[in-house]
Amino acid sequence: MAVGDILLYDMEMSPFCQLVRLQMAEKGLTYKTKVVSAATNENLEPYYVQVNPEMTVPTLSIQAKEGEANTLIRDSRDIIEHLEYKYEGGKDLVDASKKKETWKFVDEWYSLNLTALYINAFRENSPAMFDMMRNGMLAKKVDLLTINAQKYPELKSLYEKKREKTLVARDTIYDSTDAYVEANKHMEELIAALIAATEEQLKSSEGPWLFGDYSIADAALTCFLCAFNMFDLVDFEGKPNLAKFFAEAKKRPSYKGAKILDEVPMKMKVMLVPLLLIHKIKSTVGPFFSKKMKEADEAYEEVKKAANEKLDQAIGAKK
Repeated sequence: MAVGDILLYDMEMSPFCQLVRLQMAEKGLTYKTKVVSAATNENLEPYYVQVNPEMTVPTLSIQAKEGEANTLIRDSRDIIEHLEYKYEGGKDLVDASKKKETWKFVDEWYSLNLTALYINAFRENSPAMFDMMRNGMLAKKVDLLTINAQKYPELKSLYEKKREKTLVARDTIYDSTDAYVEANKHMEELIAALIAATEEQLKSSEGPWLFGDYSIADAALTCFLCAFNMFDLVDFEGKPNLAKFFAEAKKRPSYKGAKILDEVPMKMKVMLVPLLLIHKIKSTVGPFFSKKMKEADEAYEEVKKAANEKLDQAIGAKK
């Protein structure tokens, strides 16, 4: 790679990865990608931990001069700001006269807890999927973090920290319904306020975009709306300006170029069917066999105890 070349560590469906891709498409930047597989927990592999100790995506790597360290940016909010102001090349996506309100809008959307929204959608609409996520995928992730902490002592503290965060997420998002309800109520109020504000902004604008020309705020809103649409978290009925915005955003060449998704890909739906079936079988049959094995162990111990008592009596060890 030449000096200044961009490498994006990417996950296809992550809205934060999609935002970075959309921004670069709008700016006309070229880049290479390294897909980090969510299905195999590739973000927990040692090589990636060294790239991003938080084990999150996206991560942006900018090639440095020979002998110098590459620039690594490990948070999508930091990435989009860096590409706007510190990376040379591409068109501006922030009007200097509207800089404050543009980034304020972006940060308001970033304040939403998307993970909690997703998990609740699965909890309410697909209990089987929720069960697989909670007792299959999440449990596997915790186990892998535990194993890796022992397997790679030089990275032990990072793996243990990630494991602790994962357990907190399990307790507060997956298992604590009361805590979730409270957080979800707050998020729904925030979403409603943002949508209402967006409607007013779009009414007062000459075009469909939030601050005049297409900006990073429009890119952010597009990706969040796609995420909400994917899990039926937003209803465009009665919100004609927001619906118009979404329709126009999806017509832009950058939308297709950045491979933005607003529904679960068919290949993933097909892949999930056997996974759900396997998890269902394991969750149904597993406890049965576990119970039978426990009963067998108990029976074995009883027989062993009785045999030892008989043996003791035979050799005169006991009266």
